[in-house]
Amino acid sequence: MTQPLTNKSRVVLVHLSFWCLYLSFFTYQVSLFARGPEVDWGRVLTVVSIHIFCAMLIGYLSYFIFLPRFLAEKKVLRFFLEFTAAFAVVVFLRMHLEHYFVDAYEHRERYLYSPRFLVHVISSNLFTVIFLGMIRFVVEWFEFGARKKNVVNERL
Repeated sequence: MTQPLTNKSRVVLVHLSFWCLYLSFFTYQVSLFARGPEVDWGRVLTVVSIHIFCAMLIGYLSYFIFLPRFLAEKKVLRFFLEFTAAFAVVVFLRMHLEHYFVDAYEHRERYLYSPRFLVHVISSNLFTVIFLGMIRFVVEWFEFGARKKNVVNERL
């Protein structure tokens, strides 16, 4: 007989599902815009690896550190400053990793040095942070509901 999924395993399953879906769409997007008749899978995997690493880094910094602290302390300015500083470091890291590993700072890939690339990096990382934040809030909401239900049951 199979055991029902616990709340923690459901949350892990949601995270794994999100990353698998995100990885497949991003890999497709990068390979779709590859130049030339053949797709350079080494380059595609490099771009995807850098992107996923940086998205996970800022996403889980926010998920495990910034959001819980914000929910506990309710200090908006502190949250905004800490998150913005960490986000800027991750964006800087991602851009320079791609400049180094994809282009070797030779300016062959003009897109990597354009404002459009900066907007792409910021928006894709913000999407990840927002989605993981939504998961965090939903988990907190369900846990609060379960605690509330337990309190009501104990009173009865």
